[in-house]
This record gives sequence, structure tokens and C-alpha cells, in this order.
Amino acid sequence: MNVAVNQQAAMARNVSARERALALADAGQSAEAAQVLEEQVRMNVALPSYAKDEKLMRDNERLEAAASELENAGSLGRAGRKQFQYESYEQKKQR
Repeated sequence: MNVAVNQQAAMARNVSARERALALADAGQSAEAAQVLEEQVRMNVALPSYAKDEKLMRDNERLEAAASELENAGSLGRAGRKQFQYESYEQKKQR
């Protein structure tokens, strides 16, 4: 399979996970939102090495940080939420 296609598919799954997590967090389901993000992180880590590029791994770190914030604080802070939304928007635009 094409490496670029794998990378784009992984980034698209990250966007989808972000959107699901935001919806869950907005509904007061922070633990479930964190689980969505953690599952996506695990899926990214399990990708073959050729599909893991620097951009994907940086995004994976941001997903991990958001999951941690959801678990520890029970929600995304205002700035964190805006950043999270912006990242999803930017990734959608790049498709």
C-alpha cells in the first residue's frame, strides 16, 4: 500500500477521534473522551514503521496530552479545547 495513503488515513482517523472526544467531553463524558483518544494513540503506535512520520507522531503526542488532561482535570481547558478544534480544522483542510 502507498505510504502517503497510510499516513493520510491515520491523520484522518486522528481527526475523527478528536471530534468524537470533543463531543463526549462536551456531553460531560470526559472519561469516555479520554478513552477514545487513548485508543487512537494505541492504533497509531501499532502502525507499521513506514506509516509513522514525524507529523503523525507529533499529533499522537498531542492526542496523548489531551487524553491526560481529560483524565486529570475532567475536561479540556478553554485554550486546550480551542487548540484541539484548530488542529482538527487544519488537518481536514490539508486532505
